[in-house]
Amino acid sequence: DWTVTNLPRELTITLAWRDYLYDRLGQLEKRIRGSARQAKAYPSILLRQLERDGAATACYDAANFFATTHSEKSSGAQSNLLTGTGTSLAQLEADVAAAIAALTSFKDDKGNPFSQDIPASGEGERVYHVSCPPGLRFAFDKLNQGATITAEGDNVLRGRFKVRTNQELTDTNDWYLYDLSGEDKPYIYQWALQPTDLVFPADMLYWLQRDGEVDAISTAECAVAPFQWRRAIKTTNA
Repeated sequence: DWTVTNLPRELTITLAWRDYLYDRLGQLEKRIRGSARQAKAYPSILLRQLERDGAATACYDAANFFATTHSEKSSGAQSNLLTGTGTSLAQLEADVAAAIAALTSFKDDKGNPFSQDIPASGEGERVYHVSCPPGLRFAFDKLNQGATITAEGDNVLRGRFKVRTNQELTDTNDWYLYDLSGEDKPYIYQWALQPTDLVFPADMLYWLQRDGEVDAISTAECAVAPFQWRRAIKTTNA
């Protein structure tokens, strides 16, 4: 069985009366605001970490999310884990094209093409999403925005994808391509309790003066899990 379990989370900041009394520069307020942003961003943090660990995280078909061994009934063996040719602009161009080709070649469990609605050239091209480590961001932006590629002529990939950076990625040469056009997404986000803002109790000053400190608490109960691997490609480089 494949299940997705929500996990409880709590972020607590303890505010001391002395710190509150002598915080003339507003540093305490900045810390609280920063922690509040972190609490609200918790699902995004989970997603970035799951992307990083996807090649070692089991999916619903018992294979890892990024794997060379996906198989369902009549689909045959399929892979969404590709080996790249490098990270130069020309190499990335070839590898993005290979990743798009792989995304549009997957079969469903009956052996039929999984992507049924691929637009014809010039008829509203599908926009893909690239996720990469910070060191590759400039190269992907150039590949996505440049009219030409050095020594390669016209850039046929111009405007074909959006780029985002994942600072959680530990391998500086690997990157990911996603097709988010379908209803079934690469990842699942579910929750029993959405992340809340940091909340101080009412009459905060009274409790600070009486007990010497007071807690601000943010709670969440949610999970992020891999799902439709046919919408995702990981390209690895040595």
